[in-house]
Amino acid sequence: LGASTWQAVLLVVLPNLRKGLMVALLLSFSFLFGEFVFANLLVGTRYETLQVYLNNMRNSSGHFNSALVISYFAFVLVLTWVAN
Repeated sequence: LGASTWQAVLLVVLPNLRKGLMVALLLSFSFLFGEFVFANLLVGTRYETLQVYLNNMRNSSGHFNSALVISYFAFVLVLTWVAN
């Protein structure tokens, strides 16, 4: 309706993205928080979850952390495939 591309992005796209990003942020936060609480209920506070372990190891070997994350991703992928 006569607006330039940048005006359309600023006035239409960005306000719509803001709502979607807020919903995605809240969903991911609630999912991760629920996973952490569930893991603490199952194994207690003596054991570290994967996220806490990766956070504690972030200043050591980056290769080990990357391999651990890729292995975790592959495990979740296979588990999801089996569940489907």
